[in-house]
Amino acid sequence: MFTEAGIPSLERDRALAATSTISLDDFEYHEQEDNAAGGIVAKAYYTHPCRCSHELIISEEDLENGIELLDCTGCGERIAVGYKIAD
Repeated sequence: MFTEAGIPSLERDRALAATSTISLDDFEYHEQEDNAAGGIVAKAYYTHPCRCSHELIISEEDLENGIELLDCTGCGERIAVGYKIAD
């Protein structure tokens, strides 16, 4: 579905929902080991400081599932994570 301006409505809704877009390159990468049944599993996630001093956090699993909007738990700011999927 497209809007009158020819912009896909899903893209427009995402842009309206986020106050800004931050590139995934600007996030700090972290890896945490988790002792799951059957061995050690590494979980990767990214953090970025929010303007209110809380952290925005997104996991690799979230990114793989198409989640790209983050809400700060401190101030409620909503940001979009900008990234491209590698082939």
